[in-house]
Amino acid sequence: MVKNDNDLENRRDRLNRYQTNGLFHPYTCGSEDCRDILTAEVQSGQLVLVCPSCDYRQTKIHMIPSEELMKSHDNIRDNLYNRRNIKISKYLSKILRHQPERIGLVLDENGWAVVDELISKSGMKMTPQEIEEVVRTNDKQRFSFNEDKSKIRANQGHSIEVDVELEELTPPEILYHGTATKNLDAIHKNGLLSMNRLYVHMTDDFSVANKTGGRHGNPIVLSVNTTAMLADGLGPFFKSKNGVWLTKEVPSKYLIFPNAKES
Repeated sequence: MVKNDNDLENRRDRLNRYQTNGLFHPYTCGSEDCRDILTAEVQSGQLVLVCPSCDYRQTKIHMIPSEELMKSHDNIRDNLYNRRNIKISKYLSKILRHQPERIGLVLDENGWAVVDELISKSGMKMTPQEIEEVVRTNDKQRFSFNEDKSKIRANQGHSIEVDVELEELTPPEILYHGTATKNLDAIHKNGLLSMNRLYVHMTDDFSVANKTGGRHGNPIVLSVNTTAMLADGLGPFFKSKNGVWLTKEVPSKYLIFPNAKES
């Protein structure tokens, strides 16, 4: 019995997803000098596998994955992909923000590293394509390429002295800084300090600040009265490529502390 066209097309699409999802060994060309991954096609009412590089054709297909199996495979692949991206992002943050000397990497005065040198010296195997994907998809846009993608740098967050060519701007009247309630005593006493970074980090988005605070414990969001700071001659304020507001320090008198139970 010949399957209807829609069913054949669905089976073809599932099989091609299986061939390219990278989790399992795909059907490959039977020619000894080729071995390319085969592509599923519908030909004359029949599902066949063909080689994109030669005239090899295979009609015997012992397994066509179900939609449920492919969804399971896709979830596994996506989880592995996300974990890999996070691992690379954390590694790039450590090297480009804090410890380039750990792998013998030299950043220029503006924080740029040569991508090929980063890869060759890295203790973590990664490809240019993986780095491009991390730069493109990172939720906080932590990294940037130069125009031809031959160099990469962190947009902000450095503990080493580099000039990432920050743009000095007049900030909104109020900015937000997320922290944990356990830090409030020190902040009341000393204000916001850059600590092991070059700048204090702030945002104009309350929800982002709250999320940041949650990474350090019980979150609390402090408001920064930038208007009063500028009136008193403090600042300047900068905005990084990924939208983070930066300044050297914020004395506690310019902070608005919400009522909170400290812990």
